[in-house]
Amino acid sequence: MTRRPLAALARLRVVPVVPADRQDGPEVVPRLVRERAPGGFADVEDVMPPAERAEIALRYKRPAGFEPATLNAGRSRSVRRPGATS
Repeated sequence: MTRRPLAALARLRVVPVVPADRQDGPEVVPRLVRERAPGGFADVEDVMPPAERAEIALRYKRPAGFEPATLNAGRSRSVRRPGATS
């Protein structure tokens, strides 16, 4: 590939991430935890369950192309599977 298609591909991967980042931003989890437990907490799971944190993380992974199901379904870029050809 030449530089021009690579640059276009990079822009396509960034474009969906920008609105997600501007909507809540990566600070959403700490902000919500501070709002829910302004006096502090002993265990973050009492304030925000793991499933909720995972869903928030997935909202950022999806548009960036890092959702686990998407990554696992794609072709490996670094590890060759047994019996696979190039």
